[in-house]
Amino acid sequence: MCFRKGKRPPIVPSITEFCRKRGEELIAAARAQKSMNPAAKRKELRRVLHMGDALILKDARDFGPEQIAGRTWRRMLVSAESREHFMLLLIAPQDTKAGCVIIPKVEGMTGTPDPALVEQALARGQGVLLFTEGSFGDYVHPTATHHDSTRAHLWLGRTFLGERARGVELMASFLRKRKMGPLSLAGAGEGALAALFCAAVNGGFARLDLSGMPGTYLHRSGKSPFSLGVHLPGFLVWGDIALAVALTQAEVTLTRPLHLDGAPFIRKERQQLQSDVAHFRKVCGLRAGHHFAINS
Repeated sequence: MCFRKGKRPPIVPSITEFCRKRGEELIAAARAQKSMNPAAKRKELRRVLHMGDALILKDARDFGPEQIAGRTWRRMLVSAESREHFMLLLIAPQDTKAGCVIIPKVEGMTGTPDPALVEQALARGQGVLLFTEGSFGDYVHPTATHHDSTRAHLWLGRTFLGERARGVELMASFLRKRKMGPLSLAGAGEGALAALFCAAVNGGFARLDLSGMPGTYLHRSGKSPFSLGVHLPGFLVWGDIALAVALTQAEVTLTRPLHLDGAPFIRKERQQLQSDVAHFRKVCGLRAGHHFAINS
């Protein structure tokens, strides 16, 4: 129903008002639950993400070493049996006991690769794998919003983040086949969401270092700094970010959580997120010993 500007009756909420009120109701209902089946919630999340079956590793082509930002990387192309292709840069771990960190780059391989996340991992003696879907190649315009890609995914019954999470799954399969030790995930923005959702659906990761991503999908007015690809129809019906963190069963560090409009979480909101993660771990019957930290 449409109204002329200034003629909408007060009893009729705006789209923003309706979405926020409905979101608050769904979040409150989730917090009120006394028990959840974690296996069922993982299966439901995979369905919300429209991930489908996991990609099956076919082969990997090695293009040799390459100097980037003062470090030597191996450039490779990994292919799935279903013909998806992923460009990656790899630094092997100094010791396989330290393992390797997978960092999805949803904006392509342009520029210096996530220096803070990379240096953090290398300082721990871990290896680093950065990857992007082959269709993005080495360069994507820095102002790209993935608008066309996101719409195409939705038309085909998929989601932008679901496809990125499938890519993380494939990279994990690739590293496990090469016996790279325990695996961790890291990412920023939409890449952090792809890492989180992959870990929530599958488990099996030791640590997640996430930054600059939404700490909730509760709708707020205002222009979003995230691309169109961040949106997931039906996500709040499933749960929220806190439930996804709980399902990872990993050590999770979340730096600078944001609202969808880009506003940073205030102290009270960070405390609520901590409380929600602890609650969902409890109602899912998951071990509470995994550390969850939030850095402002």
